[in-house]
Amino acid sequence: MEAPCKPTPSSDGRRTALVCVILAVVTLAAFSQALQCDFVNFDDPRYVTENPNVTAGITAESLRWAFNAGYASNWHPLAWISHMIDCRLFGINPVGHHLTNLLLHVLNAVLLLLILKRVTGSLWKSAVVAALFAVHPMHVESVAWVAERKDVLSALFWMLTMGAYLLYAERPCAGRYLAVVALYALGLMAKPMLVTLPFALLLLDYWPLRRFGAALGRPLKVSPAVVVAEKIPLLALAAGSSALTMIAQGRGSSVAHWEMLPLSWRIDNALVSTISYIGKMLLPIRLAAFYPHPEDGLAVWLVIVSALILAGLTLLAVRMRRSHPYVLVGWMWYLLTLAPVVGIIQVGRQSMADRYTYIPFIGLFLAVTWALGERWKTTPARAFSPARAVPAVIIGALAVCTWTQTGHWRDSRSLWEHALGVTRDNYTAHVNLGKFLADQGQFDQAIIHYREAIRIKPEFDLPHYNLGVALSKAGRPDEAIEAYREALRINPDYEAARINLTAELQAQGRIDEAREEIGSSGAESAEMHYNIAVGLDQERRFEESIEEYREAVRIDPSFVPAQHNLAIALFMSGDFAGAWEQVRVCRERGIALPETFLKALSEQMPEPQ
Repeated sequence: MEAPCKPTPSSDGRRTALVCVILAVVTLAAFSQALQCDFVNFDDPRYVTENPNVTAGITAESLRWAFNAGYASNWHPLAWISHMIDCRLFGINPVGHHLTNLLLHVLNAVLLLLILKRVTGSLWKSAVVAALFAVHPMHVESVAWVAERKDVLSALFWMLTMGAYLLYAERPCAGRYLAVVALYALGLMAKPMLVTLPFALLLLDYWPLRRFGAALGRPLKVSPAVVVAEKIPLLALAAGSSALTMIAQGRGSSVAHWEMLPLSWRIDNALVSTISYIGKMLLPIRLAAFYPHPEDGLAVWLVIVSALILAGLTLLAVRMRRSHPYVLVGWMWYLLTLAPVVGIIQVGRQSMADRYTYIPFIGLFLAVTWALGERWKTTPARAFSPARAVPAVIIGALAVCTWTQTGHWRDSRSLWEHALGVTRDNYTAHVNLGKFLADQGQFDQAIIHYREAIRIKPEFDLPHYNLGVALSKAGRPDEAIEAYREALRINPDYEAARINLTAELQAQGRIDEAREEIGSSGAESAEMHYNIAVGLDQERRFEESIEEYREAVRIDPSFVPAQHNLAIALFMSGDFAGAWEQVRVCRERGIALPETFLKALSEQMPEPQ
């Protein structure tokens, strides 16, 4: 019998290219419904559709804002810039924005395949890992959600940094190392979750790079001190990014206080969610855009069982480190890369999130694929084995699930109705579905969802505020006032609620009550003072309205309606000289005043020269 022919470099390259093409096609097919999805009312407005800094496209001012802002409780300028480029290319057409996300995801999958193939030499195992990464339903959130651009964009730089590091490890030199540092810095500017990448590189040093040769029973390749020292500049960048992120999240009030979520609750949720992610990897059902935090509602037995499973899997991976090092590497990759978002430092109100698995699942896919691959190596190459078809069947099934899950992101209504169908007591889903219905003018239906959110989470200020808005538009002002007052009771610094409260009081002629509201709060809001002034004008209390208009323009000199109305109020009070002075201020600011007003003022007093 002739020995099988060894693949030539050219045939191996063609085969790899063909697998990459197939991977890309399968991924595009699985996520094809994303191109039919609209923007959703979950961060998409503040990231794109209602963010003037983004919709303006690439300008000098928008670039300054991207690098200086901690907007949306994060510092990720490259993510902002990518959205700006999309707005320049596609405007506010969701198809283009979704296409960018999808293409970035496809590129990430192909890069993962090429990197694993280069470092391990195994095309088929690498292809299986990349395919699992590409079509797993848990990754739909990262791809189909426009605002989560930072996930797929940062992952691109993760892959590029990892690829550059592999080249450096093959032939260390300053130029290759600087490329690693530069790509890593760019990745951190896309999303700070890349802070764990230096540790992932250490895992790759162990296996498959085997730079810690002695640890695997081989001659030592590189001194451990050198391998660790190589990561110090990367760790310094990670520390800087972490500091910027904590500052941005602190300013944005997105980090939950310890009083709201005590450490014991966070640890319990971290243990359970870490295992829950594995469960959803194996059986990706009941996926939602938001999973409410259980707070102190987790059963003790569930926490204990989760802790025991984690300890058992970790012990098993450590014991297999010599015979199956990829198991330890994959498991530790999962734990380390998940650590920043596991909830010890709680950002937001969720217990877990599908998007958090985008990078961590690579470790689990790798460990499982290599372990099963080693097992199947014992099957003769030409022998039929049903086991050899298992990866293709699994990948096909996952692709179908992903296609279905992507359809739930079609629009806000579909997204939140699905979330309510697969979760319990999901107050965020009720709030967002209510917001969608209110935007459609269906205020009675919106009110039902807001009241349900309040029932579930009575101390959450947002549903009270949204309820007030819906009640006001539904013609129920007294109830709206009570809803705004309740929002302010929960959060006295809720400026939008106070603005709407004063506007509602003013609309009912309760001007003095509205002024008292401002005085008791000590709030500095140009809009509140403006609302009061308009009400005073209606009662022809011009001397008092002038005071309120002046306060409004003191707080915000660019507030055009206040500047405009101040000139008219001065005229109506008989202060014609003051009115002309305000006309001069308006002209300097490019604020147009009605010709009829200017003519009337000129008749009372000629314009001073």
